[in-house]
Amino acid sequence: LREFGPVRDTPDWVLSSHGSVFLSEELQDLQIEQMLNLLRHENPYTGMTYMEDPVVSVVELLNEQSALFYGTTGTLQNIPTLRKRMGAAFAEWLVERYKSPEAVVARWGEAGGLNTFADEGFVDENLTEGRVYPVGDPGLYDPNSLDGVNAHRKARLLDTMLFLYELQDSFYQRYVKILREAGY
Repeated sequence: LREFGPVRDTPDWVLSSHGSVFLSEELQDLQIEQMLNLLRHENPYTGMTYMEDPVVSVVELLNEQSALFYGTTGTLQNIPTLRKRMGAAFAEWLVERYKSPEAVVARWGEAGGLNTFADEGFVDENLTEGRVYPVGDPGLYDPNSLDGVNAHRKARLLDTMLFLYELQDSFYQRYVKILREAGY
């Protein structure tokens, strides 16, 4: 697990940054396992597991995280394993969506396309080599930003939002399915 961030005290405690869970199925599996362990815990006073107890009516899947929030870009900047994986996944997603690397470049335009986040450390992007990074944050996604200072990369940012949304939704759907199958 060291490739997802520093390990703290015990080998099963990873200090990964916000947004990491949406970019790593391994971290998702750990999150789901942790929740299942909590829900299967037996309350010594009632004899019921938290999963069985009607008092536990809501389970929060994650607290204050979103693939579209600020942490995702930091994760891509600081965790090489996830940066490499997401660069390849986003490039593949784009080529599948637009049918060719040339069509992606045409859609994004030269000014707002590849390597437009060089100041943030994302250089050498290449669609055919699987290096295009889903960089963004709420400030960039704001409609005033998309139609103002970031209008030149609006198409790229809209694609980034859709890609990250689909990643997040896939995780949540899988998470809920596993909790339901477990009996919650």
